[in-house]
Amino acid sequence: MSDPATGLASEATISQKLRDVVVAIHKSGKTDELTLKRVRARAEKELSLPNGFLKTDAVWKQKSKDRIDAAVVSCTPYSACFYLD
Repeated sequence: MSDPATGLASEATISQKLRDVVVAIHKSGKTDELTLKRVRARAEKELSLPNGFLKTDAVWKQKSKDRIDAAVVSCTPYSACFYLD
């Protein structure tokens, strides 16, 4: 879903996509791809967000970092890649 005011994906949609990208990369076994830059770029592409949006937007720069960090932590070898809210 998108936010009618901005035309961009909603906060919940962006957050879910960031988690999904981390889980997909983790499951692929390409853990060297688990970087902020690569996860943000893939999420932006899949959500049709402007390139660099998740890094340059004042609010989403920190939010995306926090969401990605939390998702990576949940994908440790001892977990099943569940996101902890």
